[in-house]
Amino acid sequence: MKQPIDLARQFISIARRDLEVFQLLVAAKHISDESVGFQAQQVIEKCLKAVLAFQQIEVRKSHDLGSS
Repeated sequence: MKQPIDLARQFISIARRDLEVFQLLVAAKHISDESVGFQAQQVIEKCLKAVLAFQQIEVRKSHDLGSS
């Protein structure tokens, strides 16, 4: 099992990649606000998950496409 700090670092790493995509989308004037907003939400979500992982607070999956 991963240590909390390792899991938090993994989430931050993913957030950084998402942030790079967000920055590209912001610079592309033809991309819809909804698409840019979705990518921003992804960055924030990964950062929040990093904090929760570090604090050892379990994050439950809110949706599972396989169980419908």
